[in-house]
Amino acid sequence: MQKKHKLIFIHGMGEGSSQDAYDDMLFNLTLLLSAESKTKFIELFEPVFVHWHDKTAQGEELVFKRAFPQFEIPRHFTSLEIFSDLNRAARYFITYFIGDVVAYTDENDNGIRKAVQQELLAHCADAPYSIIAHSLGSVIAFDFLYYLFAKNQFFYPTNSTSTPSVVKPYQENFRNFFTMGSPIGLFFMRKSDLWKDNFNNLINPVSKHWLNFYHPYDPIAYPLQGFFASNTNNPKTLRDIEVDTGSLLNSHTGYWENMDVAKKIAKILSVSEV
Repeated sequence: MQKKHKLIFIHGMGEGSSQDAYDDMLFNLTLLLSAESKTKFIELFEPVFVHWHDKTAQGEELVFKRAFPQFEIPRHFTSLEIFSDLNRAARYFITYFIGDVVAYTDENDNGIRKAVQQELLAHCADAPYSIIAHSLGSVIAFDFLYYLFAKNQFFYPTNSTSTPSVVKPYQENFRNFFTMGSPIGLFFMRKSDLWKDNFNNLINPVSKHWLNFYHPYDPIAYPLQGFFASNTNNPKTLRDIEVDTGSLLNSHTGYWENMDVAKKIAKILSVSEV
């Protein structure tokens, strides 16, 4: 029996309501990829929803309470609340969104890598898979793929050693990479050897399709082709795709529901090898 193509959804920083975003894209992909019926889509594809934000939530809440006891912790901000209490909104954003970024750069186990890798290893050992990742989630996914293909190992240490035989199925089953609102370009600053060498030694681990969607007004999204342009030993698989995801306020979160993004992803998935 043919294994279903796994669609791995990975949210970005501070996205506590990520399931709503996943559902928006899944609905659009189902419409686009199910020419016959929704049943046909279910026969071919299986979504895997990765949620990692709970790994940092406790620390962020503790930081917020210790630093700003005068502020009630908001769970959701409306536009009116943002502008009526700008100081509290800014403190919340920095703590609960940028806090995820700070936590991810922890040299020790921050829980994020482990959570994402566990989902990937559980679903992708014996089935084709593609990754759809947003914001910081795209960085996490890139790191996983970089270790998988460039270093021939997993990016989070496991009880079993990352021998070639263990890693190989995950290499062979990988199909496509879709990034949205991605700060991967900024995260290249983590390794000074990369930018001090003008990115000439930067490795693109994706040998198949990689579509990087960005809105020019999204301050977190970085076009990525320029980073690999001067490196001749990288596969020419990456394409930056400019899309309109809304105004400045929602440009970073609008990728999930954007039909142009879904159409381009669906086009690649429709011709992906099983």
